[in-house]
Amino acid sequence: MSDGFDSTYDKFNDLITKASDSIACDATCQQNKAIKQLTEEYEKSKINLITAPEKVDIAFKNLYEYKYGELAYNDEHANKLKIEAEIITNKTSEKFKGNIADIMSLLKTYESLLKTHGYVYDYDHKLKKDNAVLKKKLKEKGEGIVTNDRKTYYEDHGIDQLNFFYTIFRIIYVILLISFTICIFAVPSDTIKPVLFFVLVILIVYPFFSTPLFLGLMKIYNKALTILPKNAYKTL
Repeated sequence: MSDGFDSTYDKFNDLITKASDSIACDATCQQNKAIKQLTEEYEKSKINLITAPEKVDIAFKNLYEYKYGELAYNDEHANKLKIEAEIITNKTSEKFKGNIADIMSLLKTYESLLKTHGYVYDYDHKLKKDNAVLKKKLKEKGEGIVTNDRKTYYEDHGIDQLNFFYTIFRIIYVILLISFTICIFAVPSDTIKPVLFFVLVILIVYPFFSTPLFLGLMKIYNKALTILPKNAYKTL
């Protein structure tokens, strides 16, 4: 019975306190208190912005609506969304422009690489063609060297044979010349001595003028062939 009475008494005191506060604080005072309380909640929510950003928005909404009304908050929220949209649009536009610039740079690089690839391909084709020509010339030159070596071999072999026979004939000539000289003094002859000595002198100097004499005669012979009339029917 006592507990029920105490409870009723506490509630009655609470009503009296609220009534006293209402009498002591008018509507403007109550509004200022509410604004102060909502401001404190908003400031607290900003501290926890990283962990609870939605609370900030809710606290700001409650404060703004209480101070200026729901329509004013809607206008403010719409304006805020517009600004955020413009910021996002500008960032997206700048990023898009940057991407376009990067793409254009890549296109120019690609065009440059494509031209370089064309130059390299043409140069490689030219090198292959030049190498093929050089390889062919080298092969022909090698074959020519082999042919020239064969010619040189046969020429040297022929010269060696000519020198061999020239040496044999010279030895024979010297033997005959010595034999003739001995015969002049050792063998009696009806031919007078001056004639024999003249023949001996001719035989001694003959090797020295025989080659120029032979070349001169060949030159005269060839000159005579050019002067004499030719038989035109041989060429028909």
